[in-house]
Amino acid sequence: MRALALSESYIVAVTSKDYVRVYTLFGTPFKVYRQKSQAVTCAAWRDYIMSIGNGPIGLDGRHTTLQYTVENVKRDEICQNEDTVALPEGTRLQSVFFSDNGVRVVQPKRVFQTNPSRTLASTTQPASY
Repeated sequence: MRALALSESYIVAVTSKDYVRVYTLFGTPFKVYRQKSQAVTCAAWRDYIMSIGNGPIGLDGRHTTLQYTVENVKRDEICQNEDTVALPEGTRLQSVFFSDNGVRVVQPKRVFQTNPSRTLASTTQPASY
């Protein structure tokens, strides 16, 4: 299990085998599908789920890009499919969630490399999508 998310309507589980499993609040399986990219995390709000996965290798040839998909599971409708998460350079993903009114928020964490054996970190402002 990589991540779990709970909304007013559904429970979402993202597995290490890249499956997105959606359950009702009573634990009944509602939908199961395999993500195109390697699963990283997920978030849920009402009938919407957002899953994030590792995308293709970036232009530098070393780092992968993160991609996200937003879906309305009740209507079986994909709102955004495999769009790129715009993380600032020198940051990594800290958290992903929906605000109280449904705005998708991606919280990056800045990583400063001062000494190869030590990493210092500080948070940066969240990006809303």
